[in-house]
Amino acid sequence: MLNFIKKKRILLSRILVVLITAIFLFSDHSWEDKPYHFLFFQSLGGLLVGICILGRLWSALYIAGNKTKNLICEGPYSMVRNPLYFFSFFGAIGLGLATENLLIIGLIIVLFIIYYPFVIIGEEKRLVEVHGDEFLNYMKHVPRFIPNPFKLKEPEFYSVNVKKYKIAFIDAMGFFSVYICIQIVNILHAGKVIPVFFSVPKCFF
Repeated sequence: MLNFIKKKRILLSRILVVLITAIFLFSDHSWEDKPYHFLFFQSLGGLLVGICILGRLWSALYIAGNKTKNLICEGPYSMVRNPLYFFSFFGAIGLGLATENLLIIGLIIVLFIIYYPFVIIGEEKRLVEVHGDEFLNYMKHVPRFIPNPFKLKEPEFYSVNVKKYKIAFIDAMGFFSVYICIQIVNILHAGKVIPVFFSVPKCFF
């Protein structure tokens, strides 16, 4: 089963993205449409998306133009080996919360489980090939996915590849763009412009 997922992870990921989009467009919310529900989920979702964007920009500051080529062990990379994926998870959950759809939140978690572990393992194998014992030693002292803030080390000055950082900035802002699209769809749902064809798991609290 694991080998099948590994071989078909990109196809499975695309199918899940299409499924998530369809569910959001044509289903109702998992929570009752009350003002405090809307305020809670949109505020928390927006907060997580904001953390994601800032975290990815912070990470890109160090990794832009250096991925694989140079071993980066400073900034967020001194706390966790995969800060971009860590912050992306925050953003994905934030987007899921903004949809107020329990099924979508679950599918997002499944999408991460299917896709990112294999990406991370593959990248680590390449980094071992490039950096050898230096990266193996880095792996021993820095956690893979859960940051250890006590390990944070930041230089006073740092050189940045501006061109690559601009690309990373656009990538990070993609989360904000999706969040805005979700708000537009929520408004269109409320105005019954986009019809609802089926229900999702309900939470009455």
